[in-house]
Amino acid sequence: MSHFHKDISLLQAIALLLTTLLGTGAFVVPALSATAAGDQVLWAWLIMLAVMLPVGMTFGLLGAIHPHAGGTAYLLGKAFGPRWQNATGWLYLALVPVGLPAAMAICVSYLGQLLGLDHQYDGWLALACLAIMLLINLRGVKTASQIQLLIAISVVGCLTLLIQQSDLQLETLVPPAPELSALPQVSHAMAIIFWCFMGIEAMTHMGAELKNPRRDFPLTIVISLLITAGFYYLTVGLVLQYGSFGNEQTDSRSLALIAQQVLGPAGEKLISLMGFLASFASMSLYLMSFSRLLWSMADEGELPAPLARISGRGVPAVALLSIGVVAALSLLMKYVALLPLDALISYADGIFVMIYLLGVATGLRLLPSRYRPLAMLSTVLCGLILLAVGQYMSYALVIMLLSMGWDHYRSRQHTQVKI
Repeated sequence: MSHFHKDISLLQAIALLLTTLLGTGAFVVPALSATAAGDQVLWAWLIMLAVMLPVGMTFGLLGAIHPHAGGTAYLLGKAFGPRWQNATGWLYLALVPVGLPAAMAICVSYLGQLLGLDHQYDGWLALACLAIMLLINLRGVKTASQIQLLIAISVVGCLTLLIQQSDLQLETLVPPAPELSALPQVSHAMAIIFWCFMGIEAMTHMGAELKNPRRDFPLTIVISLLITAGFYYLTVGLVLQYGSFGNEQTDSRSLALIAQQVLGPAGEKLISLMGFLASFASMSLYLMSFSRLLWSMADEGELPAPLARISGRGVPAVALLSIGVVAALSLLMKYVALLPLDALISYADGIFVMIYLLGVATGLRLLPSRYRPLAMLSTVLCGLILLAVGQYMSYALVIMLLSMGWDHYRSRQHTQVKI
């Protein structure tokens, strides 16, 4: 079996995860969630943060004890057998047609705003950004993580400046009295907020490349979640206080509008730049993790052998370029067919909830007995999120059923050949 280089330090791992958690989400989801639930949105954020901490800790322990480029798919195979591993692998790869175009649309909206370009150029900007991401990843994980460390520092610094210079009042951060009638709106907001926590499971694919995964993986998850939680909650407070939400046009540039009031015209450009860089870094990590998963499936014999080739820089180049081709085709479909962003995000969330639910469930078998109550709690909590997502689970369920059916067909063919 080929092995990746162990190049990622604790600081670089935190940077990789922070740029994902603060990537496409930090600059748009607070406003989207506020539009969905009004001031009751603070309850949605507190509930989601309380849910994601045990879930993140479970993934951290799994990644520390069982580091592997296959990530969640590998864990499912180890816990429940190859059929679940294959299904989860295809489920994760099924994010490429919906999740990548959605995230890229957010990314290029910031870039277009920064450059003063009309939306008609978004498709070309998306393809150009994809090409640059592929080139960076072909250079190797060490280069990519160093770039993302700089981006993470810049984004955190920018958000800190905006919060410090604003007149954010503490009373804005205190949740109002809960209203039972607002439960559907809070549930919808929670489904939107889940987009901000997509990335924890992606780090499990990078576990084999950490210098000291047993020590650094749990620390990476916990530290990143705590930093992210603080920034998101303060950002939601800003959005509520400045009233920078309410419709799609305002939501898509909410922080830029706040920055214009707080920091002036230059502040709007700064936020646009940071929004683009954070989104770009987040997308880059996903391309990295998708390619590792594709490599792992090929290395296990589930996909053609050429996809398992490793370059001299320790990069699964064939797998990476294959993901790039699928991503490019998906972008063309998104911009030619004008697929709505909210629908893409919702179906991507459905896949991620299913992946998270299956991932933490592996802890019931793979973690030492003293950690299994944590895995059980995480499994129950992910099940509750599943209820919040609702109908958008359909895409994930179809992919799983098709994968299971294909795996069953292959198994029968193999049996007939042996006979």
